Amino acid sequence: HILLDGWSNAIFLREILQYYEAAVKRELVPVPNKGSYKDYLIACQNTMNNQAAIEYWKRQLNGYSHFIQSHTEGDGFQLPLVEKIELHKDTQNKIQTFIQTNEMTLAGFFFTVWGLWLQMHYHRSDVVFGTVTSGRNIHVQGIENIVGMFSLTVPFRFQTGSKDRNQIILNVKKQLTERDAYVFVSPAELERFLNQKELFNTIVVIENYPIIRDKWSDKLEMAGIDVIESTHYDLTFAVDINESYFLRLIQNPEATEFDLKRIGYQIEQIIQTLLTKEILQICDTSVEPQAAEASPIITEVNETRMALPKEYQKPNNEIYGRLI
Repeated sequence: HILLDGWSNAIFLREILQYYEAAVKRELVPVPNKGSYKDYLIACQNTMNNQAAIEYWKRQLNGYSHFIQSHTEGDGFQLPLVEKIELHKDTQNKIQTFIQTNEMTLAGFFFTVWGLWLQMHYHRSDVVFGTVTSGRNIHVQGIENIVGMFSLTVPFRFQTGSKDRNQIILNVKKQLTERDAYVFVSPAELERFLNQKELFNTIVVIENYPIIRDKWSDKLEMAGIDVIESTHYDLTFAVDINESYFLRLIQNPEATEFDLKRIGYQIEQIIQTLLTKEILQICDTSVEPQAAEASPIITEVNETRMALPKEYQKPNNEIYGRLI
């Protein structure tokens, strides 16, 4: 088996095809000029101040008491439910203009969208969700080409005392800037120090890593890739920003409180409100899905459930012993 992050997928497949083509041509593959995962671990040990990170996150979450645990008590593996949301090109262009005007990142924009949705869903102005970072913002030679597990999930506290859009954006930008030096800490460590079983039940994933676009081999061609995405969190908001802004809602089937089609429509309405209104009234707005022809949402919900065979519902060491 192999443990790697989304960023590593394209690197791994590209190198596999390069080695294959070189073997067919009886040529040597030039050794890439990059460090190793070991170099990354050493750099983390040398640069991380774990105590400072813990203190930062303790201050950031100080006074927050609405921690929600994910639904993880089911038996076996169940395929997640998925809702796909494809934004109109006009909306994509407006988002691009908006982030340039406000000097914010796409991540900051979609963190704001998700924070506003959580506020509406839970009827409170103070919410916390997880955000997945690349983990590659550390000085290691060729780190952008190293295969491994770099991604980290850290909390994001979205708290709005004001409905003024500009103030909300400033707060988001400030938090993203301040936390950059403290992302190298695991949720498990934070949960232990904060005496919480879990800090959040939803996460946002911004997928801006290299994608598989080029033809890397004359002998092999990548026709397509199918991926089943699943996390142990109740709800994942995934945003692919490589070519167009393609959004996905991924739901843990055990978290039955969520209606993905309804959430998809609400997300689109929040995006439009954020783009056009200077005073945000998200929490006071009741949005309902309209007729299918009036909504630009493309929906694909998979409700198939799959339980693991009984022979695999055993401790890991017994399973590994049978497989080896």
